[in-house]
Amino acid sequence: MVETSLKKAIADAFELELENVAVGVGSDELIDVIFRAVLAPGNKILSFSPSFSMYQVFADLAEAELIPVYPTKDYLLDVASMIAKIQEHQPQMILLCMPNNPTGQILSREEMIRIIEASAALVVLDLAYEEFADATFYDLAMRYTNVIALKTFSKAFALPSIRLGMAFSVEENIEMIEIVKPPYTVNAVTQQFGCIAVRHRKDYKEAVEMIRFERNKLYQGLSKVIKVYPSSANFLLCEMSDSIYEKLLEYHIYIRKITKGLYRISIGTAKENKELLKVVRQYATK
Repeated sequence: MVETSLKKAIADAFELELENVAVGVGSDELIDVIFRAVLAPGNKILSFSPSFSMYQVFADLAEAELIPVYPTKDYLLDVASMIAKIQEHQPQMILLCMPNNPTGQILSREEMIRIIEASAALVVLDLAYEEFADATFYDLAMRYTNVIALKTFSKAFALPSIRLGMAFSVEENIEMIEIVKPPYTVNAVTQQFGCIAVRHRKDYKEAVEMIRFERNKLYQGLSKVIKVYPSSANFLLCEMSDSIYEKLLEYHIYIRKITKGLYRISIGTAKENKELLKVVRQYATK
């Protein structure tokens, strides 16, 4: 069977059964497939906002309405607001990116369960950055029949170019994905790379720990001169003047502009983080 060896390797690594795993060309393809399998035109989706920008793209393609649940003034994910929106809109789908991109915040397990149990809607857990957090949520997809968990080889595995994503859920949901997903989308080379990477999953732990260490160090340094939000991902959300951003560009240091005065900084090497911090310190105090 196509992709069987890869799915078996993934199932073994995450202590799942073969029938609980699907793979796709990145988690993007899996999101697209799930949207097409579940949603009809006019259906409603709830998602914290800001979050992964592709959610809106796939919602538009499905002709569904993506309803944002905005954070508090400190960019904290508002669980009470999410529950209220669920009761108000009765959505067909709920998207939870954990840790959230681009804010970096993560909910507690209890908060996640509150949201899952508040609705019969399909809950899609986008766990692209899960390895950088102090929590694990993919097992919730085995506990609740209305949950599908997505993971990727692009972040902690550092293999974005092979375009490989994973879906974990109960057998009925995986069958739904396989029926809608075109066959043979994950090529043989990607499957081989995926098998090797997932079988050596523990070997990535040192790199992940380094990123977490550097994240915390950069957070401490930046927070002395600009507003930085705590993060459980491999990036930091911060507020700073656009003039500092322009200076970073002059030094060929590239970060993501979310909106005016709001930026996401990906964690780099110790040397890269040190250079970024030096520039921010220099111009934040002027």
